[in-house]
Amino acid sequence: MSFDPDFDRQQLDRLASQYLQGTTVSGKVIFFSDEDNRLSHATWRFDDADHATLRELGLKFALMDVLDNLIAYRVREGQPNAGQGVVSISDSMMTLRWTSLEVAEALRDKD
Repeated sequence: MSFDPDFDRQQLDRLASQYLQGTTVSGKVIFFSDEDNRLSHATWRFDDADHATLRELGLKFALMDVLDNLIAYRVREGQPNAGQGVVSISDSMMTLRWTSLEVAEALRDKD
């Protein structure tokens, strides 16, 4: 099996179409994996109303599950920065940027 660079995008597009249609939620999720390359924690940067909306829609748990799978996929395929990144949500779209550990920690510690 070879690495599919569109796999992340496809997974996030699927989630966005299932959970975010018609929303105006905006913010970021900064996530990290553990030594077993499993999602260990995430920092959610949303205002209180948007955070509540994501919980009510069920997107929080769905996104965490997808991120765990994407981390495992990137590790298995030997991709760089496989253990941490940032998901940006704006209205009904999601984008994912894989980052170095240092960048992810700086984003998490900001503010």
